[in-house]
Amino acid sequence: GGGLGSLTAVRGYLRISYTSLENINGLSNLEFIGGLIINSNDDLLNIDGLEGIVSIGGYVQISSNPLLANLNGLANLETIGMYMLIVRNDSLVNLSGLESITDITEYL
Repeated sequence: GGGLGSLTAVRGYLRISYTSLENINGLSNLEFIGGLIINSNDDLLNIDGLEGIVSIGGYVQISSNPLLANLNGLANLETIGMYMLIVRNDSLVNLSGLESITDITEYL
C-alpha cells in the first residue's frame, strides 16, 4: 500500500498529539489540510514533512512540543482560514518558516 505518503489532502483536521515521533516526513505529499493540531509530542524535532502544504482551511495550533526547534516545515504555507496559535514549544527560538503566509483570517 501507499501508506500516508500518498495523501495529498485531509479535509478535516490533521492532529498529531501525544506521539513519540521524531519527525513527520511521511506526510510530504500533503498540499491541503482542513486544520492542524500538533501538541504534546515530547520527541518531535521538526515538522519538515509538511513542506507541501500551501493552505490550511481552519486553525493551526502548535503547542507543548519541547524539542521542536523550527517551523521550516510550513515554509510554503500561504493561507490559514482561521487563526494560528503557537505556545509552549521551549526549543522554538523564532518564527522563521512562516514567511510565506500572506493571509490569516482571524488572528496570529
